[in-house]
Amino acid sequence: MATAHRKLRVLCLHSWRTSGDIFKAQFQRSKLDVALDDLLELVFLTAPHAASGPIPDDVAGAFQGPYFEWFTTEKAQHGEEFIFTYHNMLESEAFIISAIRELGPFDGICGFSQVSASTAR
Repeated sequence: MATAHRKLRVLCLHSWRTSGDIFKAQFQRSKLDVALDDLLELVFLTAPHAASGPIPDDVAGAFQGPYFEWFTTEKAQHGEEFIFTYHNMLESEAFIISAIRELGPFDGICGFSQVSASTAR
């Protein structure tokens, strides 16, 4: 007799200036949702901050908004050195932690592009 297995729950965090719905659509278009359906329960979360600038052409041309971001970055040059300032990163990390507490437990996190910096911490 086959033993029923529990699907692993994965929190999916989208890239810069997209959304949870867009990330889900990317999984659907690539058929990853179907390929992984018997193994994973995918939970898509949208960043708490509306996109603060232009949407990349490849995103806007393929997906309808609204668009969101986890944080923004400013780059300044001081002599030979570049200084990066991050805005909204701590707020987004708190948002992710809150979502994990409210929606979890999770067995893993799939953080794509921009949010990978937060998921690695």
